Amino acid sequence: MFTTGQSGSLPVLSRFRVGFLPVSLGNLVNQRPPARDQSAKGSILMLSGWPAVLLISFTLIAATIAALSFAMRDWKHAIAIGVVSLLLMPLLMSTIFGDVSRVLPSGLFSDGPDGVGQIVITCTLCTVLGAVIFAAGIVGIASALFVKSEAK
Repeated sequence: MFTTGQSGSLPVLSRFRVGFLPVSLGNLVNQRPPARDQSAKGSILMLSGWPAVLLISFTLIAATIAALSFAMRDWKHAIAIGVVSLLLMPLLMSTIFGDVSRVLPSGLFSDGPDGVGQIVITCTLCTVLGAVIFAAGIVGIASALFVKSEAK
């Protein structure tokens, strides 16, 4: 690992490799860090599989209900939220909402075909309900600003 320099007194580092990192920077892009041990004792609560999908689903549904209760004051607001959410869905599919499996922990979904179904359901819920949440926020803020400007 170490070779002697020209003077013979100081060692010179000839080859460098740390853990999983490759020697060249070109291969660094294609390398992934080793998977963490899923049975770590330091974790407080480790959900995986369908319970994790249910927790994500209930959280998204609760956030959607809260956003809709903030934004919907009239039937016109419901139509506006529907139209804006349909316009936002293609935009959200190309962002983090389209494939949430990239940002969620690797051990969250099951392996095999069951895990693929869990990823599809979670990504679909994030895209659709995320669009509704963002649309409700846009419509709610726009209607609040419109009411304030109309009151003056």
